[in-house]
Amino acid sequence: MNLPQNAILIAEFLRHPADEERGGLHVYALVRFAEPDSYAMIGIDASVRTVDRRWASGVELRTIRKRLGLTQARLAELLHTTGNNIARYERGERPIPWASMQVARSLVPTNKQGV
Repeated sequence: MNLPQNAILIAEFLRHPADEERGGLHVYALVRFAEPDSYAMIGIDASVRTVDRRWASGVELRTIRKRLGLTQARLAELLHTTGNNIARYERGERPIPWASMQVARSLVPTNKQGV
């Protein structure tokens, strides 16, 4: 899947959207754009869809946590919050404070391809 140059890959999904006319399996990439700070789902067919920011940032936080091999409790300690809050952030039930997201992103070693 070709992503725009300014897009940072967060996660890839293989899903069967029941609400689409054409049915079948579709591959989507959740990406984050630094400028402007926003998220989008990009399909293998190059379709672009906006996504709910709480959900997308929750997926990003969960992806970061799993890449680092951390439990929700340990990440909560690092972000000075509770494990329950981390769970709520990851499910998109509560917005993630900007500063907490920046700290979480800073924990991941970067390379030329992004996170």
